[in-house]
Amino acid sequence: MTVTEFGSFRGRDVHLYTLAGDGLTVGVTDFGAAVQFIRLATRAGEKDVTLGYNDIDARIASGTYCGATIGRVANRIRGGFGLGGVRYELAGNEGANCNHGGLSGFDKRFFDAEDSGGALSLTLLSPDGDGGFPGNMRLRVTYTVTGRTLSVRYEAESDADTLFSPTCHIYFNLGGEDCGSAMDTRLRINAARYTPVGPDRIPTGELRAVDGTPFDFRTIKRIGRDIGADDDQLLLCGGYDHNYVLCSSHAATAECERTGATLDLYTDLPGLQLYTANGLGGVGKTREYRPRDAFCLEPQFFPNAINTPGFAPPLLKKGEKTSYYIKYVFGA
Repeated sequence: MTVTEFGSFRGRDVHLYTLAGDGLTVGVTDFGAAVQFIRLATRAGEKDVTLGYNDIDARIASGTYCGATIGRVANRIRGGFGLGGVRYELAGNEGANCNHGGLSGFDKRFFDAEDSGGALSLTLLSPDGDGGFPGNMRLRVTYTVTGRTLSVRYEAESDADTLFSPTCHIYFNLGGEDCGSAMDTRLRINAARYTPVGPDRIPTGELRAVDGTPFDFRTIKRIGRDIGADDDQLLLCGGYDHNYVLCSSHAATAECERTGATLDLYTDLPGLQLYTANGLGGVGKTREYRPRDAFCLEPQFFPNAINTPGFAPPLLKKGEKTSYYIKYVFGA
């Protein structure tokens, strides 16, 4: 592992940690515990298959959460929640919704980094009341590169009952960061149902079958094949921005025919958000980005699960340790 400077933010140095495998090199910053690049050897040469920005100010200004660790809770919670007979109001950053941890989520925090036997461990203390969430919560995020596999593990504990649903918000383009639209990417998602949303992007509570809808990715197809369909959910979100109910730990497979690059995603989290970068913009690492130039596959608990009967809530009990993983297996 190597360490280099990655500029500064608010007077504090930011560092970039580089982990190398076999035909796979990954860069992670200690600000936001964020993936800055994933360089993959393909038949079209080495490609950076993730979008991103050249400094922290640009990343934050983009509003994309690009590559960052998300917490305490990924995706949206409407207003607040009740836990143990106490009502907790959250800091809204999307109308009444707290999205991706709110105004001061983990994507905007410095983590303490250390080399853990060739893996990169980043730790953070989220204090009681942080963003409205109860409990002093300690989080460790560990990135490991082995061969062509990037593994991410999240470990957390709290001194009070709280919520915890992390994810990694990588924007992928298997054709390369400089490629343009990612809608020709072929995608399979191992899910027979998804959670439709209302006008505020909060799930309605329904678990809707994908059969016969544009949301059916059980057989591999181009992401963009059905994205323009006359479907109320696609029209509402301007594309895909929906949670899938996973059937297996092998959550998804993506392929780029031009470069031959492939991605298989594994996780023990119950849901997967497919987001087609409908709001993407700004000047990125090598060019100006446009909507749908990437796709995101975000393992998670279901959005607003704490307030939705029938959805498993992302509870972290006082004094208990919990962990989740995401594994990205690349090929070419």
